[in-house]
Amino acid sequence: MGTREEAPAGAAFSPHEAEIRDAVARLCAPFDDAYWLAKDRDGGFPDDFHRAFATAGWLGICIPKAEGAKRALIAERLKEARNV
Repeated sequence: MGTREEAPAGAAFSPHEAEIRDAVARLCAPFDDAYWLAKDRDGGFPDDFHRAFATAGWLGICIPKAEGAKRALIAERLKEARNV
């Protein structure tokens, strides 16, 4: 990833939002511009990117439990992400 983005002008990230941003940034770090350019050039699904987010528990976090999502709160994911 390039430079870390800040909150929109006039807004500030809450500590909780900053933790989410940082946890996601750590997951995205291995998937730099070269990775995405290669995916654009060669095609195919980014399985390793998808797997990284699934392994860290971020996939399905916005899916309602009624639709089959596990009961995983963002706060729980953050606790786990701190240990990565």
